[in-house]
Amino acid sequence: MVVEPSWRCDSELHLGQTWVPNLKRFLQILRDLDGKPYGHLRKLSGTHDTRDFILGVDHVQGDPHGPPSRLHVRLRPSFHPVLARWSTADELSRLAAEDLYLRLFAARLPKESITAGDGPGGRFRTSIPGPEIRKRSGCRIDSQGLMFRFTYAIPAEGRRVLSSGIADALVDRLPAVLLDILAAVTESDIEKLAAHLQERRVLRESMDRAGLVAFLPEGAIAARDKTGRPVAGASPLHIPESLARELETSSGVVRGLAIPRGLTVLVGAAFHGKTTLLESLRHCSFDLGPQDGLARAVAVEGTEFIAVEEDRAVSRCDLSAFFRELPGDVDTRRFQVAEASGSTSQAANLHESLTTGAPLLLIDEDASAANFLTRDPRIASLLPGGESVVPLTSRVRELVDRGHSFVVVAGASAEWLAVADRVIALHHFQPRDVTEKAHEVARSEGLEAPRAAPATWDEILSDQIMDGWNDVAQVPPARVRVADGLVKLGGFAEARLPRRFADDDRLRAAAVLLCSWMRHCRDRALTPTRTGLLEFQRGAHDGRAWGIDSGHDLTCPTLRETWGIWTRLVPGRGGPTAS
Repeated sequence: MVVEPSWRCDSELHLGQTWVPNLKRFLQILRDLDGKPYGHLRKLSGTHDTRDFILGVDHVQGDPHGPPSRLHVRLRPSFHPVLARWSTADELSRLAAEDLYLRLFAARLPKESITAGDGPGGRFRTSIPGPEIRKRSGCRIDSQGLMFRFTYAIPAEGRRVLSSGIADALVDRLPAVLLDILAAVTESDIEKLAAHLQERRVLRESMDRAGLVAFLPEGAIAARDKTGRPVAGASPLHIPESLARELETSSGVVRGLAIPRGLTVLVGAAFHGKTTLLESLRHCSFDLGPQDGLARAVAVEGTEFIAVEEDRAVSRCDLSAFFRELPGDVDTRRFQVAEASGSTSQAANLHESLTTGAPLLLIDEDASAANFLTRDPRIASLLPGGESVVPLTSRVRELVDRGHSFVVVAGASAEWLAVADRVIALHHFQPRDVTEKAHEVARSEGLEAPRAAPATWDEILSDQIMDGWNDVAQVPPARVRVADGLVKLGGFAEARLPRRFADDDRLRAAAVLLCSWMRHCRDRALTPTRTGLLEFQRGAHDGRAWGIDSGHDLTCPTLRETWGIWTRLVPGRGGPTAS
């Protein structure tokens, strides 16, 4: 049974045969604006509310052909009985409700678009969530009720306002959509998703107690489409006893593939699932839904993929652990370059992840610089100055001893067998434990990693002052632009990041957070440091602190995603001011 909102009975206005919330002032402004120049729409800015329904116009675009205007709608707990429960619920229940409401809102809202006037007039849009369940700015539930953020291309004809289309969209169709969503998402749906999220939390706790960094249950399907659904015909995971562990969950014992702390190497012929399995570990470090192929697969939070990034900009970092020297008398302890090579970009990416505390690092030979992973001493003997690169195989045990774990896909170099804690072979997408055989091969072939003097990791990974780009503090959320991995902070600075690094919504949120941190430091006369930024993100910014000017399309980023924008910044067309 659908429960009617309280305002339908006592605050109803009629437009034809439809009902709308009593937004008298808003409708009067629209009537006055009809046919006026488009710039006059700024009179709509602000909030227009009844007792339990609020329509907020956060930013009005002055050009009908520019980016759409930003709006939000807030439903107070009194709008619908179900909202009173979720507005005071625990964190996981609110996250579950936000996720379900936003997915339905994102699917339904564009269908309510009625093209009117010139250009994109009349189109609605909100963020479309990916398979990960994370805090997003598009939907928020708190003690004040339920809020949705979205954009609307306000219609115009010949740069003249078309008020009738606006009234129809915002005070007729939009409230009807919201009522439909509240009726369609049941309390049972939210409770089931919250229980699923709780089970994943318990699984992670069990995994940690068991000394594991990842766990994929029997029957999991690593091959998924962009929504997380299993690909048709994909092979479910079958676990041999030697690789299996059982973990306690809130619903019982689960058997699955265990990836312990340390260094795990994946081997196998081409197209047998090595990369697919590796990428699944990154995906399941986030929360995923119950219909996902990796629904009950978990990995430690903060898992990062380390790959080559050709031509990436590198701000100052210490790469002395991996490069004894570089041409041109480059100081490897203060390495900085506008366009990095393959090996230096991957070393910088690893440094970036280590400094943000990534507990699990994923490396695929196919996405790596060969000379960064391993080095052939026979080749080194031909070099006039000897080998200048210290390969990762020479450092990986040091990093494991410091608490970082690795999963490496290897096929071109057997050196990994000499340093691996365990080796898993994939055949037709199914894992087999070949650790003992791999160690025998390493001994019989006399394989060992190149030796190098221990690196001074405490110094290499020490805190860093963010000693430039003060103009970034001036960039408000509305001036952050992200498209296909290109992040622009006003006209002051920009950063290019590869698609596999993060989606645009997470990068946009990371950029907004980065600018907020710089403003925080400027306003309090603080010295901005990496450690300060990471603590600021962990504590002050939980995804619920986004203001109404932040937009509808932000997804909570990881620590590395925020730091990664900073380490890639280069001057924009406006040019930054260095401190």
